[in-house]
Amino acid sequence: MPTMTLSPESASDERTSIVNASTLRASAAVELAERETGLSTSAETGPAMTEDDTVCVLAVLAEMQCIIDRHLEKTGQTQPKS
Repeated sequence: MPTMTLSPESASDERTSIVNASTLRASAAVELAERETGLSTSAETGPAMTEDDTVCVLAVLAEMQCIIDRHLEKTGQTQPKS
């Protein structure tokens, strides 16, 4: 059976590696908690879109529907009902 000799330096290096890994895990956990808190806070502040935003989106969708309708007329196709 192979024998392994440990020196004080290798033990110290291993402890340092363990501490560094623990610090990284703790840092990641804190960052995740901060993100989750930020997401829940922003969700509670109100709607993401204002009424003006909604109106703009609806106008764009209406224009897109007109473009689709014109294309379908040109090609002689009908729009499928869903």
